Amino acid sequence: MSDQRNPLSYAGWTSTDPDNPLSLVENMNQLALGPMYAPRAQGDTATVSAGAGVPISSGNIKGQLPIVRYRQDASAIKSTLPEVADGFTRLWRGNRPGEIGKNPQFTNDLPGIALPFREAYGGHISYVDVPTDDLGKYVSTSGAAPNAEFTLPASLAKQAQTVLVKPNGTNGN
Repeated sequence: MSDQRNPLSYAGWTSTDPDNPLSLVENMNQLALGPMYAPRAQGDTATVSAGAGVPISSGNIKGQLPIVRYRQDASAIKSTLPEVADGFTRLWRGNRPGEIGKNPQFTNDLPGIALPFREAYGGHISYVDVPTDDLGKYVSTSGAAPNAEFTLPASLAKQAQTVLVKPNGTNGN
C-alpha cells in the first residue's frame, strides 16, 4: 500500500532521500537484484547477438529521471509491433532470462513498470493481447499499482510474445 502522504512512495516502498527522487527507484532496483534472484548464467537467453533486437537505452542519464528514457524505449518497442486489435488491451512483462510465458504477472504500463523490471531482471520484454472486457477478472489488488497490474491464467500467460531488446549503450540518446 502506498503512503499517500509521501510523493516518493510506491507500493509500500518509500524513498530514503526525499531530496533525490531517484533514490526510490535505486532502492527498488537493489531489492530486485538481491540474493533471492539467481544471477544470470553466462550465455543465457538475455544475450542478444549484434544487430538483433529493438535498440533501447542502457542506463540513466545524470540528472534525468529514468522514466524519460523508459518512455523513449517504450516508443521504440511499440513502433516495431503490430497494432493491437479492436477490443483488446496489450499487457507487458519485463522478464528474467528464460521466464517468458511462465510468469502470469503482467502490466499495462510498459515504461513505468515492465521496462524497469526488464532492466533489473536482465531478460527481454514480452506481451500478450487480452480481451479488454476480461481485464477486470485479472486485476491484481494486493501490493500492486492500481489497475495497472494483472495476474493472467496460465493459458494466457503461455501466449506471451517475445520482444528481443538490445541495450545500445547510448543511455537514452
